[in-house]
Amino acid sequence: MKKKKISAFLPIIIPIILISISTLLKYPSFNINENQLTNFIGFIGKPEIALLVGLIISIGFIKRDDSKNISKWIRNSLKNSLDILLITGAGGALGFIIRTSGIIESLGIVNFNGIYGLVSVFLIAALIKTVQGSSTVAIITTCALVSPLIDQIGIIGEIEKVLLITSIGSGAMTVSHVNDSYFWVVTKYSNLEIKEVIKFFTTATLIQGLIGLFTSILIFLLLI
Repeated sequence: MKKKKISAFLPIIIPIILISISTLLKYPSFNINENQLTNFIGFIGKPEIALLVGLIISIGFIKRDDSKNISKWIRNSLKNSLDILLITGAGGALGFIIRTSGIIESLGIVNFNGIYGLVSVFLIAALIKTVQGSSTVAIITTCALVSPLIDQIGIIGEIEKVLLITSIGSGAMTVSHVNDSYFWVVTKYSNLEIKEVIKFFTTATLIQGLIGLFTSILIFLLLI
């Protein structure tokens, strides 16, 4: 019985392991040469393929008597996740528009340095996150914009660079609302009304982002 309970986690654990191994193989410090095996592992380690493997594994746990419920399970899963997928896709498309529009570049981040640099990258990441909803897009976009300007905004030492990344990450958490797919995950699976999620969860993401920024500034003042 205990083995069956442990094996039930395989559809979750196996994809995580595959994605982790694929990521490690690509890590520059390991200097792993490409071959057929690494290419295969890299392929099945792609998130979409790894999740498909997890789905195939989960099919093996379906009892014959329950097979008649498969269509019902599919309908319920689409009902619960389709709007989240659509919102995520729309957010990604909006993020691409923001990156290619030149709006962020016009903010003049190069004119700031030191603490002002930390605050400015926080605001850029927070703006992107709030507008299009994806923390990943906010982080990647802000890093791509800031990386050529690091020396010009007074971020030279390794500690300063770490604090810069922390500020960007803090901004990318600020704020989660209706255009964020995770917002809808929280809404659907917490049995809360949207107004309650906005009141508590969205406010919490704002607070955690600001705390991250203030912590970065405090460490900057103490160590730099």
